[in-house]
Amino acid sequence: MLKQLPVTFFIVTLLTILTSPQLSLATEEGRSVDYLPNILSLRKGNEKIGVFINEQNKKKREFIWDVFRNKISQEKVLMKNEKIIKLHISADNIKTPILEFKKINPTKYRVRVHEAAEDFPLIFSETFHQGWKLYVSEGFKADITKLGTVSSDPSPGTSNPNQATLEEVKKFIANGWISTVGQKGSKSQNGNDKVNSKNNTPFLAKFISKNVRDTIQNDNIPDGSIYETWFEKHLSDNFHWKVNGFANSWWIKLDDIKKTGNYLKGDDGSIDFELIIDFWPQRLLYAGYFISGSTVLTCLLLLFYFRRNSNPKTNKYASEKT
Repeated sequence: MLKQLPVTFFIVTLLTILTSPQLSLATEEGRSVDYLPNILSLRKGNEKIGVFINEQNKKKREFIWDVFRNKISQEKVLMKNEKIIKLHISADNIKTPILEFKKINPTKYRVRVHEAAEDFPLIFSETFHQGWKLYVSEGFKADITKLGTVSSDPSPGTSNPNQATLEEVKKFIANGWISTVGQKGSKSQNGNDKVNSKNNTPFLAKFISKNVRDTIQNDNIPDGSIYETWFEKHLSDNFHWKVNGFANSWWIKLDDIKKTGNYLKGDDGSIDFELIIDFWPQRLLYAGYFISGSTVLTCLLLLFYFRRNSNPKTNKYASEKT
């Protein structure tokens, strides 16, 4: 599950009560994650936050500090069980983009980013694992103006409270927040063809969610191929951090995206682009399936060959000899 980008960040340093607090990284091992409830209690209302705990990002904390060093606006100290936890809190000055995404399977997600105006964090709420990799897709060439007008109810025969209404989807299209909807020949969620045959007006073939904190699930996004990321270079692991005690996050640098050339630039200078979140170890499983299948096929072919040649009726050489 993708969660939209937090606008406030708590960088946590755990120190003993005897250690002089300083604007530095943790000087002692500890269970900073135990303090998450205390940290979350500091947020204002439904404020979106992310918590980066230094002890969970030891090898990458210098990169975290490089990003947030100039964004820290205040510090707080919490005390519990003769330990203090020092919080370095960022200012609310990060402009967040709109995320449109599809869960292709449990090991692969496609994310389309809209209106990205500055570097930002992408938080992916699956358990942190170094095997999760982030790729910039080469195939994102969507043109919102070609989507036209949606002609049918987006939720025929369904009662999902998270499904967007027809008016909401029209708003998404007008704002450029979704990049694809169902087309002629596709089937809706209940199996009925809902396309307007007179003007080929697009319709909603599959689920599109409401806008939840600037995140929209759109199951009309194409799956792509299984191997599309296999020989591609992923974004740097230096900016793949554990956040909120368990989840994956990546700091997205727009300069890195622009270097690939795989983006669309808006009139306001912001950019749209597509990312693929892929669990790298899954391809080892696919490779295992391929090797196993090839081995079984080879054995069957060899068995057929030897059985055929051991039969006098089908073995020309043996028949002539007798």
